[in-house]
Amino acid sequence: MNIQDVAMESQSLKAQFLEILKKQSLLLDEILEEQGKIHEFVCKRHWLELEASLKKMQVLTDGFSELDGLREGFEGRLNPYSDSQLAAALREVKSRLLKSKIQTEVLKEHLRVTQGFLKGIFENALPERRNLTYSRYGKIVNSGLQNVVVDRTV
Repeated sequence: MNIQDVAMESQSLKAQFLEILKKQSLLLDEILEEQGKIHEFVCKRHWLELEASLKKMQVLTDGFSELDGLREGFEGRLNPYSDSQLAAALREVKSRLLKSKIQTEVLKEHLRVTQGFLKGIFENALPERRNLTYSRYGKIVNSGLQNVVVDRTV
């Protein structure tokens, strides 16, 4: 191979790598939008919409993972930080990925707080649940939840 062939192959790799990064960036935009919808559906308790949104999110993340595998293969043959255009595109993808991780953490924290709140309500409403019951063989028996009727939506 001569120098001209190497340069053409390098340009081809660069173009393919940029295309992968553009696709990842577009997918991350869709993922961020879907994450916002998921958070809204959880807060408003729209369970059917949440289920549909979670299915869509699974398809989007599978597509992103596939592209990520391709991108990692290119990084082994091409140094993305040696070219300013590649480095900028890679930084853009990584910043969107960071935004997605932050949104995920926000939702996880919201769910954790809500779960703690509801656990506190049920422990106050059913204090006997905290007492352990033992069988005649000395094993702990789970008394299970009692039926509770609530006349309001929380």
